[in-house]
Amino acid sequence: MRSGELKSVHRILGRAFPDTPGSFFDQQVKNDPYLRPEDTRILLENGKIRACVRVYFRDIYCLSETIKIGGIGDVGTDTNHQHRGYASQLMGNAIQYMRDNGALLSILFTRINPFYHSFGYIDLPTLQVEAEIPQRRSEIEYRTADLGKDLKQLQKLYTDFNQNKIGPMVRDSRYWKQQMKFPRIDTGLFWIIEEDNALQCYIRGKIEADYIKIQEWAYQLGKQEYVLNLIGEMARATHKKKSYSRYLSEQEITLFKQWPCHITENKTSMVRLIQLDKGSSFSNILRPHHFLFWESDRF
Repeated sequence: MRSGELKSVHRILGRAFPDTPGSFFDQQVKNDPYLRPEDTRILLENGKIRACVRVYFRDIYCLSETIKIGGIGDVGTDTNHQHRGYASQLMGNAIQYMRDNGALLSILFTRINPFYHSFGYIDLPTLQVEAEIPQRRSEIEYRTADLGKDLKQLQKLYTDFNQNKIGPMVRDSRYWKQQMKFPRIDTGLFWIIEEDNALQCYIRGKIEADYIKIQEWAYQLGKQEYVLNLIGEMARATHKKKSYSRYLSEQEITLFKQWPCHITENKTSMVRLIQLDKGSSFSNILRPHHFLFWESDRF
């Protein structure tokens, strides 16, 4: 894609995904600090854009190492030109583009898994949990995060908490600041707990229907109870009785087992090896229920 073609691409996506506001795509692209015009791959017919796919290059943690990935998102074909193989052609182009740019893996989130199976993607089962939030006060002191003064501590807590896991994104300060403007983010439900001026815990939530979607959390060693305390306070403030989280690993799911909860397998995430000669290096990522991806980073 060339920079002047963005509006045309988003018109196609708006028609392909009528339940998603057109401003969603504009807001995501405008604020993503890593995205380049050429990361959006387009297919033209007689000079007209007919389909698109967007590649989100990211680094993720993998047991204290970092891996470059290509995330696939915004795959759409103009409604009057579907079922002609255009999206399939673009997927082949995107896979080669990721290979040329050094991505080792590709990750995507979908409900049409069979379509992506044909391009070498496999299901990457994670866990999701719906929990009933106890109606009790925790008597904790918390406040809304302020990146102007909290960013340094937030970055350190996030890195310390995630760097030995499999899947979370590596974030720099520029990404942290821009992420606050992503369309999936609710800046008002980003709460922290401090003790002696040191950050102990944070959670990020978003209200959806009759529950709170908990998109992300981190805590100091031994302070996991603070996550539940913050969720409880968030429930009181928003008058919700349930929380929901997805793309979790077995390690993270244990946090909710002291509450009444329903844990199920989520198969909407998929992965593909891009550098096939290095497949043996990724056995840990491919193990079911070991991958963790925070909802706040989803592309």
